[in-house]
Amino acid sequence: MKTAICYDYINQYGGGERVLQIFLDIFKSADFYTLFYDPSTNLIDKNRLVKTSFLDNYIVHKNHRAFIPFMPSAANSINLKNKYDLIISITAGYAKGINYNFETTKHISYIFTPLRYAFEDEYIPNKIGYKNKYLKHLINPVKNYLKNWDYKMAQRPNKIITISSLTQDRIKKYYNRDSEILTPGVDTKIFYPNLQKTKSYYLAMGRLMHYKKFDLIIKTFNTLKLPLKIVGRGPELKKLNQLNTSRYTSFLSSPQSDESLRLLYSQAKALIFPQVEDFGLVALE
Repeated sequence: MKTAICYDYINQYGGGERVLQIFLDIFKSADFYTLFYDPSTNLIDKNRLVKTSFLDNYIVHKNHRAFIPFMPSAANSINLKNKYDLIISITAGYAKGINYNFETTKHISYIFTPLRYAFEDEYIPNKIGYKNKYLKHLINPVKNYLKNWDYKMAQRPNKIITISSLTQDRIKKYYNRDSEILTPGVDTKIFYPNLQKTKSYYLAMGRLMHYKKFDLIIKTFNTLKLPLKIVGRGPELKKLNQLNTSRYTSFLSSPQSDESLRLLYSQAKALIFPQVEDFGLVALE
């Protein structure tokens, strides 16, 4: 069976990319399609066929949020017609919008969540001025366009699978589609209970996005003056550095290996996890 795997885009490494790796390991001969791919992430094996859209360039890799209005068109421009028996899209937004022959190709979509900022205002970054009533009038047409497009694309898959009961409820609410739950897995050969004595630091980990509440963690530890390690990259890094006033808080980039990640987890006194997550792979690990 000729199979293609489609993913939104790759310009960093996080929980979604860990899930993608599982699919790539299972479907070793599948071709891979994505809107853009930063090869410095080293996520895709060099022997696998990788195809991207017209958005695949260095400027987009580093500033992809500025190109969000163009991402639906980029997804629709990826043409898989008459090429595959099965398409598996792994997505929080755009990959389910690829172009294919609906009559001859089966499409299974593994949806992390409906497109966040199209349906729920809390995911729109404050820094773009959405709370300003004048800017809101400019942003709303883009938001409505994304919402309508995302809804239409969600009607395409033959089968929708999702990661949790929370996202299952969202899919029913926003797409009016039923879905089945298949929770992401964790490699228990790497992540297992640590019986050794832990160190004194607390740990917060993930993409540095405003809705993950790293600002709340930093404000709390500014007051507590307890050792804290924040691990991750993202657009909030500069703001979080400025917010931090505690000499006990340190920022680390994402670990380069599963072993270094395991050590960070296992030696921490506790994981700090204040946000509501679609699934929460960090907490499970």
